[in-house]
Amino acid sequence: LNTDSGQLRWPPVETQGAIASTPLIVGDTLYIGSFDKGFYALDTATGKPRWTVPFQGDGWFWERAIEYKGRIYIGNMDGKVYAIDAKSGKMVWSSPFEAHSAIRSSPVVVDGVLIIASTNGKIYGLDAETGKERWPVESTVGGEVISDLAALNGVVYVHAQDGILYGLEATTGRPLWTFSLKK
Repeated sequence: LNTDSGQLRWPPVETQGAIASTPLIVGDTLYIGSFDKGFYALDTATGKPRWTVPFQGDGWFWERAIEYKGRIYIGNMDGKVYAIDAKSGKMVWSSPFEAHSAIRSSPVVVDGVLIIASTNGKIYGLDAETGKERWPVESTVGGEVISDLAALNGVVYVHAQDGILYGLEATTGRPLWTFSLKK
């Protein structure tokens, strides 16, 4: 929509499934995932696809993707995390990372470490370049994680469904502190 007038700028883009994720805009490209297992890149001026075909995952794309150094990182409900070249739409890693539980929270990158959370409460630190695990072991929090991750000054903030906010060291995954958000 035109933000001044509210008029359509380009015709609606149809997917074969619902769109529940928040769009990611990088430059003049809008990235969005769908429940049709497709991940789309659209020109923000025209709505036309940037990629010949949408990237296909094995499950629904639910959360907002992130961009880091020309790559788009997105997890989906199949428990896999994908690294996609932003320009071509092709998979960058040799294979997706398998978290073995759905991904509903947006990841963060801190100093080249891609940090993801799965709905089973496991938090992983991956090498953003290769997709290989960087942390010695995954961290575990006390509940399902569906809130987006945040990071500042080397600390990753994880809000789990157990009502606890967890602070983890971004480079190692080591737990630093917890804070109860329960009344």
